[in-house]
Amino acid sequence: CADVDALGAAMLLRGVRHGDRVGILAENRYEWLLADLATASIGAVGVPRGADTAPAETRFILHHSGCRLCFCENDATAREVLALAPGLPRLELVIVMAESTAIAGAEALGELVRIGRARREPLLAQLHAARAAVRAADLLTIVYTSGTTADPKGVMLTHANVLGNAHASATVLDVTRDDVFLSVLPAWHMYERVMDYIALAHGGQLVYTDRRSIKDDLAAVRPTVFAAVPRIWEMLHDGLQARANRTK
Repeated sequence: CADVDALGAAMLLRGVRHGDRVGILAENRYEWLLADLATASIGAVGVPRGADTAPAETRFILHHSGCRLCFCENDATAREVLALAPGLPRLELVIVMAESTAIAGAEALGELVRIGRARREPLLAQLHAARAAVRAADLLTIVYTSGTTADPKGVMLTHANVLGNAHASATVLDVTRDDVFLSVLPAWHMYERVMDYIALAHGGQLVYTDRRSIKDDLAAVRPTVFAAVPRIWEMLHDGLQARANRTK
């Protein structure tokens, strides 16, 4: 889409190149998807994690992966990352997922997209060349494990790894452009991320929700595809059972 082109062009303008690591510290939202797709489209490597990650863990992930750029959920997350910057020698740019920011040393995603739109034509050849250079065997993302002992472990996945899962899952699910996906799992988890890619690849509608709004959004959105973990299915089952018992 135009926003992905604009952000990809702006990232090239800021010096991001094929193979560079790009941190994405945010929850499910349009801007998360925009940052992820723009990063992948120019051959850079996304390093995603939730915005509520503890500072010590954030520092380890950004340092271990060697991130040059980091997208942040909001000003608070950007402040945390900038406070860690002295211990992150490769980090050059912090971007807040907002139209503007007053944080010294950070840029706003909205402003970066506006710059990319304004400079898109001069950068178009560079943008096309960056995308043409991406190969299936190239690294797409490094996903750091959560809930494991000691430091998180970085799982390295290529474009082919993720596309293989997406293609196989879409075949089994028989997805079409008429499908509506309701997304509640963290987008940086590969289960949800693959489902999001499937929705986009087939022209389906993708709607983000969270656990607080899930019941209302299930009724309002009426999704045809809903990926969840057992605990969520149990929660929904318990809610339905309680409602049925009240109507007896």
